[in-house]
Amino acid sequence: MKDNIKETAGSVEIFPTKSRVWTSRASMAFIAFVLAHLYYRQHSQDLIDPLAAFLIVLVPLTLSFLRSFKQEPLCAIDAEGMTDRITVFGVGRIRWDEVAGVKVYKSMGIDFIGVDLKDPGAFSEKLPLLKRLYQAVNVAFKYPPVNFYTKP
Repeated sequence: MKDNIKETAGSVEIFPTKSRVWTSRASMAFIAFVLAHLYYRQHSQDLIDPLAAFLIVLVPLTLSFLRSFKQEPLCAIDAEGMTDRITVFGVGRIRWDEVAGVKVYKSMGIDFIGVDLKDPGAFSEKLPLLKRLYQAVNVAFKYPPVNFYTKP
C-alpha cells in the first residue's frame, strides 16, 4: 500500500504525496514572488507600497503555504459518505444518502470517479458560488456534478 493512503476500520483516507505538497509549496512561493515583484515595479515610487504588496499578496499566499503543512486527507471514504478536497473545487462532505450512483470515466486521458447525486440542486445550494458554477459546467459537458481525480 502506498504511504499516502491510510486505512482504518471502515474508512480510507488519501493524503497528498510528498512531491505534490512540495510542488504546491514551491508554486505558491513562486507566485508570491512574481506578484509582489510586479506590484512593486508598478508602484515603486511610493513608500507605503511594499507594505501594501505584502498585505495584499504575500499574506494570503503565506497562509496557504502554512496550511499546506496541515495533514488533511484529500479524499476520505467511510460508512457515512465521502469527503472531497482533492482540488479547490472539492465539494466537501457527501453523504451516501445523497448519492445516486458512482462511475469511473476518462476525460482527456485522465481517469475520474464521477458521483451522480439524487438531488444535485439541493446539494449545490450548500456550496459557495464558485463550486456551484464548476458543478454547472460539469453537467453542461455531460459529466457527473462531482468528480474525483484518481491520481491525487
